[in-house]
Amino acid sequence: MAWSRLVTVALMLAAIAGCSGGSSPTAATPPPSPPPAPSPPPATPPPVGLTATITITSNNTFSPSEVTVLVGGRVTFINQNNRAHDITSDPLHLHTDCPAIFDVGFIQPGQTKQTGPLNVARTCGFHDHMQETNPDLHGRIIVQ
Repeated sequence: MAWSRLVTVALMLAAIAGCSGGSSPTAATPPPSPPPAPSPPPATPPPVGLTATITITSNNTFSPSEVTVLVGGRVTFINQNNRAHDITSDPLHLHTDCPAIFDVGFIQPGQTKQTGPLNVARTCGFHDHMQETNPDLHGRIIVQ
């Protein structure tokens, strides 16, 4: 009987040793965190073309207040405001910078008008002649 107890104790010790594996259990390794999202590319100006659009907003501003077109290009004005505007060239009271802007002239709510061809490389200032003192209704067309 001593022999059978010895075998039983030996089997129990072997079972215990097999369960513990001689080391403590390890915790499950969490999956690696995803890489950070890439940063958005820096804002680039819109490409220069033969046309650009300026909207007279419901807030009584030009949006955008500056556009760039190639020589020979035109700028379209859209009046989304609830009042009429009179788009004219700078400088105030002389209106001689860019005669092509006169093609827009008086523009009613909901109306769309376009400048004549801007045939000289230069910067053309413009404003609403009816609201000359409103800085939000002054802008620039860069002709390249």
